Amino acid sequence: MNIHRLSVASLALASTLAAQHEPSIGIEQPTYAAEFTPEHVDFRATAADAGDAVPNLQLRFLGARRTGWVARLRAPHQTPVRQQDRQHDDVRYDHGDVVEAYRIDAAQIEQSFHLASRPDGHGDLVLSIGAAGNVVASACSAAHRDLQFRCEGRAAIRYGEAIAFDRTGERIDVRTSYDGQGLIELIVPAGFVDRAVYPLVVDPTVSPLWSLSPSGPDRHPDLAYDNGTNRYLSVYSYNFGGSWSVRCGIINGGGPFSTANVETGLTSQPEPAVASCRCVTPDSFLVVWQQNGAIRGRLIDTYTGGSVAPSFLINSPGPGELCQRPTVTSVDSVGMVVAWDLTFTGESSPRSIRSRELYWSNPANPAGVTVGPQHILQTVATGYVQNARLSKGSHARFLSGGNWAHCRLVWERFYTQPSPGDFDVQTCSYRARPQTAQFSILQAATSVQAAAQIGDNEWQPDIGSVASTFQDPTDQRYCIAWNSEGDLYAHLYDDNGPVGSVFTIRATSSDESQPRIGAGSCEFTIAYTEAPSPTSTQLDVRAARVLRNGTVPANHVLVDSQGNALRDGLAISSRPIRLAHPNTSNRTLIAWENSSTLDGVIARQFEPVTASMSPFGSPCPGPLGEMATIGTAGGTPYGGNVGFRLTLANAPVNSLAVLLLGDLLATAAIPGAPGCNLYVGLPVLTSLPAVTNSLGESTVMVPMPCSIPAGLTIACQWGIYAPTANAFGWIVSNDIDIQWHH
Repeated sequence: MNIHRLSVASLALASTLAAQHEPSIGIEQPTYAAEFTPEHVDFRATAADAGDAVPNLQLRFLGARRTGWVARLRAPHQTPVRQQDRQHDDVRYDHGDVVEAYRIDAAQIEQSFHLASRPDGHGDLVLSIGAAGNVVASACSAAHRDLQFRCEGRAAIRYGEAIAFDRTGERIDVRTSYDGQGLIELIVPAGFVDRAVYPLVVDPTVSPLWSLSPSGPDRHPDLAYDNGTNRYLSVYSYNFGGSWSVRCGIINGGGPFSTANVETGLTSQPEPAVASCRCVTPDSFLVVWQQNGAIRGRLIDTYTGGSVAPSFLINSPGPGELCQRPTVTSVDSVGMVVAWDLTFTGESSPRSIRSRELYWSNPANPAGVTVGPQHILQTVATGYVQNARLSKGSHARFLSGGNWAHCRLVWERFYTQPSPGDFDVQTCSYRARPQTAQFSILQAATSVQAAAQIGDNEWQPDIGSVASTFQDPTDQRYCIAWNSEGDLYAHLYDDNGPVGSVFTIRATSSDESQPRIGAGSCEFTIAYTEAPSPTSTQLDVRAARVLRNGTVPANHVLVDSQGNALRDGLAISSRPIRLAHPNTSNRTLIAWENSSTLDGVIARQFEPVTASMSPFGSPCPGPLGEMATIGTAGGTPYGGNVGFRLTLANAPVNSLAVLLLGDLLATAAIPGAPGCNLYVGLPVLTSLPAVTNSLGESTVMVPMPCSIPAGLTIACQWGIYAPTANAFGWIVSNDIDIQWHH
């Protein structure tokens, strides 16, 4: 019998849809939980830190109206109905004229209101939602905006800005108002209500919002991630009695924020920076800051946020000199690199970029740090240089009998001539072997291509790095991004210089600024701020993907909207490059100053393409009653995970097995194989052969490409040759559906 016999199962594909009617439906996700009851929806931000309380926002649909029309609603209490299929998980309330629906995603719930036909009357359509719970939000007039609810003084839950769209896909912004007492109103413009092709959908989202600092005024955030413990460290400057102190907090990678904060001192310590440190045991974070013109550092425990060892001096300036704005990166276990701006005696602006390497000869002794010699990376006679930024994805390479740190950094250079002068972006790269004080320049300081236009300001640079698809450090890629007169551009580099051409990140009639580059496995994430209109004085936070070839997919995502707050001081941290590690993903944490609220620094997670895995269906019995089961290993199937594997267990021993992969979903009975269903639609994309061992197990490597498109779903199922099991001669496992989505 041949596996190709499965082609006879080319029956009509039937999707399976389970409808669940329950008085109450509970949902638990990594960063939130939700309960859907006949009275309301209770959203709990389990990822937020708000003292002893778990922030909860209760939402209840109150009705819809326009002049001359009021929606006919059924009884006030409607039993929720859960609908699950292989791609979606929804909960719905059928109120009559309006259907209230919730789509369950890993990071949020997507609330929507559906109108099947045009409502009578005239004027704007107004949807009213009651808001209760232990959270509060400030009253605000109607505008296209989000609502940020607080619990015990901390930002906790975001009710996102809404849009409306019709059957043709036409979209329009919806205005949101809140009375401060528990009434949310969503207002759809009258013109769109009248011309829309129905059904019409109004679509906000509800998600956790993290406050990273206890209260304002907090500034200058920076972030880093430790893969071994699956934790981020946030650092920021805290205005304490007129001077800036450094504080930090630990964030579990799945969401919860630790209330432990560390004060590094009481003298003025502005603009801290942080990177993970894998040079000591156990893993730590290295926080660096400016203090009295010098650069100092301290190791922070990845679990508690407490100090691992006393602070230490990294660079002491000469008389009258000033070291400012440090930046730091880790180079695996080789060491750490710190760079900064240096202002000479008698000067008012920095004229030099300097750096040092740090290493620990005994990783078990965190206090035993060795600070290497100072390197001069750039010095200018006129104008000035400032805002140096190291790529946090620096890498190590084994050369000449030892591991070398390879680093690239960028900075702003201001030219005074021609008058009135302008900013350009410059970069250099070098390698160093900290344990031997060896050092060599790979590319001397030079202007970034197309970021040195006379008369235009090219500034606010940032840099991130990724290795190749197969994590080859000799194929390192850096992405350098900058702001040019309110538009964002980027250029890829390797250790020796530019690669390819300059490409556009974002260029609109509105101003874009503050690009920040994070790096996942084999692509970049960029966050930036954007004025929602050319005349706006407020800023949105947006994010997008940048592929390793310089392609920027069109899905720029709104991370946080303007509201009444100024977004500034962006920071970003992506998970580092690690093969087949369960914590590895393309997830990025983005933080910013929320300078018009009590929260100095808040943050949200962003994942440009999320991989989700859903078991589906059932296996059928083998000759000895075996129930073959499909599983996974090697982490999650994020783009670039070359270690991802699909496994087989509980199958007949020492038997031929074939892994079927297809982009069509099916539920089709297999003739001659009672109880066996084919869940992969025909034709299959590929089939991968294997052989089970003496335990009835097998595994197949399924390397994930970098550029996986959002919206793709792949069904995965094993077929096992078992000639005595049934007339068909084959049995099948259950199925796993892998979906990639925004």
